[in-house]
Amino acid sequence: MPLIGDHRQKRIVMNAGLMKLEALVQAQVMSRTTAAQPASPLDGDSYILPASPTGAFWSLFTAGSFLRAEGGTWEVVIFPEGAIVHIRDEHIFLIRTATGWAPFEDVLRQLSNLTGLGVGTAPDVCGRPLKCKQNLC
Repeated sequence: MPLIGDHRQKRIVMNAGLMKLEALVQAQVMSRTTAAQPASPLDGDSYILPASPTGAFWSLFTAGSFLRAEGGTWEVVIFPEGAIVHIRDEHIFLIRTATGWAPFEDVLRQLSNLTGLGVGTAPDVCGRPLKCKQNLC
């Protein structure tokens, strides 16, 4: 996202917000297996930390933390449950769960063999809402 030019102090707060929004909306990480903090990351480079990360800043955080480089520093980005992140070096997607990051396809597999599914409501016995409304079950 383009940042705001020099409009005094307001640009600092607004640009920080834009950078955080970009990290959440277009979430991708370089890797989730890189343990050593990169010496010269590019702005926007992001990582999900593995077990036992090393480096002056990374070593302060636990496995699963999402860190993003910006302006020569690292920022922690907090993701809500359900957020999806692309892992560039593995070409997979992860989803944020209550217990951490999980492969997106594993979460989808949990939906197989359901006896019913209701989106915003309880599932009906028919399984075919249009016909149920017409009493054709």
